[in-house]
Amino acid sequence: MLNKLIALSLCVLILLSLCACKSETTQSEQTQAVQNGSSASNNSSNKPTSSESSNSSALKQWQFAYLDYATIKNSNYVSFALVYIDNDDIPELYMSGNDEATGDAVCSIKNGTIIEQQLGRIGGGSYIEKSGKFANQNGNMGVLYTDVYTLKNGNFTKTLSASKYEKIETLENGDLEIAYDYCIGDKLVNTPDYDKAISDAFDFKNAKRLNENAVTYEEFKELVENYK
Repeated sequence: MLNKLIALSLCVLILLSLCACKSETTQSEQTQAVQNGSSASNNSSNKPTSSESSNSSALKQWQFAYLDYATIKNSNYVSFALVYIDNDDIPELYMSGNDEATGDAVCSIKNGTIIEQQLGRIGGGSYIEKSGKFANQNGNMGVLYTDVYTLKNGNFTKTLSASKYEKIETLENGDLEIAYDYCIGDKLVNTPDYDKAISDAFDFKNAKRLNENAVTYEEFKELVENYK
């Protein structure tokens, strides 16, 4: 009988000990949960606000758009640059073709969509920073031309088309000399009027070359990804 009482007492002590351990474990888990909740709350307070997230997305929209566009065009264009043509904070994309037939191009973003203005041949483009104006002076097969464009309200507009046509004239003594016909649009004009029309349309003296800072596709990709 004594042995049974001793055994019963031991069982009770063991049960009491197990219950105490479980209670301590539960209390410890609850404390840890509260601490974790506090930590999560602190972390959430460090997250950017919705306004900051929105600004970040807006800043990167043009970067992603230009990267995607350059990737698509990479087979036909060999160099790229960011230039500020119009007076906003989003640069324009300049692309130089791999041959004269491809030519150059200037791109901008309108309502989230890329718009593109082709320039005849390569290397003849200039722009006046933040003025909304750029030009292309180039030539082919005896024709020299000056095209002037504006970028305004998300649209490209050609504001001047001037052409200088080379020809051969025979002098009274029978000698041959090179001469030119000058046209503004389809209208034949004299030399002074031709020069004045170009100077009125675009200030080449204060212009920059579109290809001045052009780089390869891989360099351009890195430039845009790290642009601030």
